[in-house]
Amino acid sequence: MTAKEKYGGIDSDAVTTGIVAEELARADLSCAIPTFYLVEASWGDILERFGTEEARMAILPDAAKGEAFIGIAATEPDVGSDLVNMSTVAKKTSDGYVVNGAKMFISGVKEVMEQLPKGGGYVTLVKTDPKAGAKGISLFYIPLKGTEGVEATSFEAHNSPQ
Repeated sequence: MTAKEKYGGIDSDAVTTGIVAEELARADLSCAIPTFYLVEASWGDILERFGTEEARMAILPDAAKGEAFIGIAATEPDVGSDLVNMSTVAKKTSDGYVVNGAKMFISGVKEVMEQLPKGGGYVTLVKTDPKAGAKGISLFYIPLKGTEGVEATSFEAHNSPQ
């Protein structure tokens, strides 16, 4: 909803987007649908504001059509959401960047890998200048499906005896 029309969205404002989420929540007691919706609306908005035009044109139209997902990858196994202490780094190379690290508790991974025709990806928080603390953090959009070196796994729910 938040994407501009030229990217396939309806250029919705934040209040209208929030009202839609509230209405979705009325029908979904788990709040999974509105949460999934707000994750994509929020991070799609970040990508639209700060991404390159090439990235916007390549990513946003598929997300606006519901064929791909845009999420966030920030939480890490050893530090949780303590971004200043995260260990995922990106190093500049002659071809671009190489990102190394692990993220977890990422919304929509199963949907991206198994259900959405075009998959999707994640605005991923990484350190590009580890010595600069919070000021050395950058955002990269990383497609999940078909990206060499990217591996996705899911936690399986187990019923424990009571």
